[in-house]
Amino acid sequence: MISLHPTIVSSQAEVFYTSPNPENVEWIVTAIMVRIANKITTTVTAGDNNVVLPTNDLSTGQYQVKGFTSLGSTASVKFIKQ
Repeated sequence: MISLHPTIVSSQAEVFYTSPNPENVEWIVTAIMVRIANKITTTVTAGDNNVVLPTNDLSTGQYQVKGFTSLGSTASVKFIKQ
């Protein structure tokens, strides 16, 4: 399960992710036009995790974030940078 809060951001967004296993996750933020805007890698534990995504360096616009693990990928969630 994945969700993001808030959906309208200025300096950061927080991803809430439930992982079935401890694993490394590469979070890729893309602009709606599919341009990669930011990448970060985090280590998560099995269960509920909160991952803070910095958004200070993003231009104003619509984005989505998706996590990639060795087992596949998460659903993507959208947000707006003001």
